Amino acid sequence: MGLLTAMLRQPAALGTGVRKAGVQASFDYITGSVLRGAFAARWIAAHQPPLIDNPRRAEFERLFEGGVVFGPLLPPDAVPMPRSCWTHKYPPRADCPLWFDEAVGQVIAPPHRCPVCDQPLRRGAGELRTVRDGALVDPVATVEDTHVAIDQHDRAQTGDLFTRRRIAKAQVFQGWLSGPADDLEAVCALGPTVWLGGRRSTSGQAAVTHEPRRPTPGPERLGDSTVILRLASPGLFVDEFAAPSSEPSSPELEAVLGKGAAITRRWVRWTQVAGWHAAGGLPKPAEAAVAPGATYLVQCNQRPTDEMLAALGARGLGLRRIEGYGSLCAGPDTVLGPLAIEPSQVVAS
Repeated sequence: MGLLTAMLRQPAALGTGVRKAGVQASFDYITGSVLRGAFAARWIAAHQPPLIDNPRRAEFERLFEGGVVFGPLLPPDAVPMPRSCWTHKYPPRADCPLWFDEAVGQVIAPPHRCPVCDQPLRRGAGELRTVRDGALVDPVATVEDTHVAIDQHDRAQTGDLFTRRRIAKAQVFQGWLSGPADDLEAVCALGPTVWLGGRRSTSGQAAVTHEPRRPTPGPERLGDSTVILRLASPGLFVDEFAAPSSEPSSPELEAVLGKGAAITRRWVRWTQVAGWHAAGGLPKPAEAAVAPGATYLVQCNQRPTDEMLAALGARGLGLRRIEGYGSLCAGPDTVLGPLAIEPSQVVAS
């Protein structure tokens, strides 16, 4: 396990595949699949593509298809706003709590208005937020570049003007790598420079550093036997029939938290994940997923130990975990509470 830090030297184009009003959107964090692809590209540049006749093919499979989990990289002082949280729809007063988290007992009854200023509240939707100057703000700066497609005669093509949004340079992102120590060392040795996202000839250069043996933080414990699970990245869950599910399965939870561990309440919303397979030059299939910010209350039959929670934090939940899906994070009270001028207050039901 270890903490990975990436500092962008160039703007990064982390396309979501969604284009609205002519603007190609970008993720506002470095996804696990982008990070994994960046290190895989460095391996291929050093050792050639891992074809069947490549003597180091088994090494590639071990590092990038084996036990190394590439978690998402987020701004160090930010958190995806959980679905269980309510925040102000409009700028709050100075004496208002910045968020109300139902998962820890801060109940807001309909019509969901702030008990201090009486302004309307809205649910979190997994958007990244940090606290600056006493307010919740977007922590990631972006830039937009407008381009026009050129035809075979070097002339602008009619109707092909578009804008690409990118993460601005000189920003720091952090996340966790977990897996066998030797494999983590081999992956990180492919740095210290990687290229993240698309358009790598002019975008995405980042300096990466790795702090090994840093323990992965585990989920929050509420009381003795309740655990709060919050998704930092989309979760891919299926039921016993392999159909998309809105929550992790009971056997998966019991394997880490002990027999009888079960979800008692959930706050979720659906999304869709896709992507681009750079090596194959083909789009990845779109899949239904649970959006970042999803929150689950899990009741355990026994008090989960710190080792259990750390193992769950390193492992994640659901399918395709090595690509960063199903990664877990702490809630706003843990990450943003120390930054708030007035920490959020418990609102009794």
